[in-house]
Amino acid sequence: MMPLPPVPRPPSPPHHSATTPFPGSPWRGHAPVEENDGWWSITFSDLVLLLFAFFVLWHVADKQRAVAVARATQRAATASQETGEPAAAPELLAPEPLAETAPVPAPAAPAPSTPPLPPKERPVPVREAASLWQEMQAEITRYVHEQDLAGAVGVISTEHGLVISLNDTITFPPGQTTLSPAVVPVLARVATLAAERAELNLEISGHTDDRPIATTAFPSNWELSAARASRVARALLAQGGIDPVRISTRGYAHYRPLSPNDSEAHRSANRRVEIRLFHQVSTSAGPPGAEASEEAPSPAQQADS
Repeated sequence: MMPLPPVPRPPSPPHHSATTPFPGSPWRGHAPVEENDGWWSITFSDLVLLLFAFFVLWHVADKQRAVAVARATQRAATASQETGEPAAAPELLAPEPLAETAPVPAPAAPAPSTPPLPPKERPVPVREAASLWQEMQAEITRYVHEQDLAGAVGVISTEHGLVISLNDTITFPPGQTTLSPAVVPVLARVATLAAERAELNLEISGHTDDRPIATTAFPSNWELSAARASRVARALLAQGGIDPVRISTRGYAHYRPLSPNDSEAHRSANRRVEIRLFHQVSTSAGPPGAEASEEAPSPAQQADS
């Protein structure tokens, strides 16, 4: 039996070493660069890490800013309650450590305190006040006699105040509010006394008789009496030296007469303007700041009694 001839084997491809270039490769003498499909994962992981760190820092800073705003608002509200003024826009303070960011409790309402009385509102002893009224009465009465106005100006003093009654014969023409020149010197004297004693307050009240009035300017005696009181108040202020907060006016129409309106003489006496000087005192029973005046009886009240 004849042996089979050997089967020819195909030639193996040439082996390329690290320094052997591929056929047709332009980089002769260098190893080929192997491609890596996972190179982008390294860059992506770095980006994610940076974004995470940024959001953590942003969250911490924002939380500290919110705490600073809350504390600034709380301080502004507390200052507004203490001063009584509207709260201003809060000024943002530097953020504080997070370890101290406990909830801010609501401020307790400040306990009401009674402020000290100003000098002009301090109570005056009764004896000292009565002596003052008598002294002022004597001075005004002496001036009235010197000016020969005893029949037109009356002065009454009590332990509570002094009342100067100005008859309509020297104050206003009938049904009008034009101040007569004859009463101006008397008002100047009263204003001087009041300016020298800043603790005194003045109340001016207007009175009429019972005859009705119905004009465009004064539909009734209410308007006429109030307008006359206001006109005397403005004349006192024009003399200077008196704070306007010390003056008040009232109009009583014909409801507080000195005498019955049954004759022309009585009606003339009832048409008057009264200036009452008194001390302003504070009441202890009312709330802080409540005030009450020492009531001095008017000539009409004394006549009724």
